[in-house]
Amino acid sequence: MFDVSDPASPVAGGFASTGLSPSSVAISAAHVFVVNATGNSLQVFALAGIGDPLRRWRSGHGR
Repeated sequence: MFDVSDPASPVAGGFASTGLSPSSVAISAAHVFVVNATGNSLQVFALAGIGDPLRRWRSGHGR
């Protein structure tokens, strides 16, 4: 379900409720990815201020 550009990621996954609707959660070494299918959204959070989570994607991964 999650493609976070690193074959080893996510290292953990699960299911959470944000209070508004259920979400799927994946945790990689440096980021947390939250997918809300109801709201059709993706949120990315950097862990410990490690930098821009989409840097690799912007540098050509998503092309």
